[in-house]
Amino acid sequence: MVASYEPWENPKGAHPFESDELVQTRWEQRKILVTIPDEIVSGALEHSQVDQVRQSDSGHGPVVESGLRSIAAQLIDDNKLGPILADTERALVATKTFRFLNENHPSDYPLGPNGPVLRHFLAETQAGMTQALPLGDKRAFLEGLALVLIWADLVADDGHRDPRLRDASS
Repeated sequence: MVASYEPWENPKGAHPFESDELVQTRWEQRKILVTIPDEIVSGALEHSQVDQVRQSDSGHGPVVESGLRSIAAQLIDDNKLGPILADTERALVATKTFRFLNENHPSDYPLGPNGPVLRHFLAETQAGMTQALPLGDKRAFLEGLALVLIWADLVADDGHRDPRLRDASS
């Protein structure tokens, strides 16, 4: 996390736009990007030139990132994507949890006294995974949001990249 500093201070390497607020927004929006389904992110990557985006040589990466993250927040609000993003997050958590439990506790593995609870959770989680996310007319907005979040991550100077971006750039 970026250390807080007073506006009149100029810590070595600190950019005026590289604030605690930007870092907090960055992590909140990275959580959103992670929950957007792979096929939506693939669509965003397919229709863009992400491999040609790079950090600004003029040292204004945090300014551009701040602007892109504001656009992303506006897209979420204007298009009422909150409920769909909550659904995509639940689907991601259910899928990853199911895979973990299924791989680490096969059906013939003795689960002890918590066995019935874990088996019930596995069944509920699997049922949640099979329900299609109701993206409907929001699919294009999600793809646009994914692209803006991808651009924001690419201009961020902290080195973090969604694994799907690393796969796309290789």
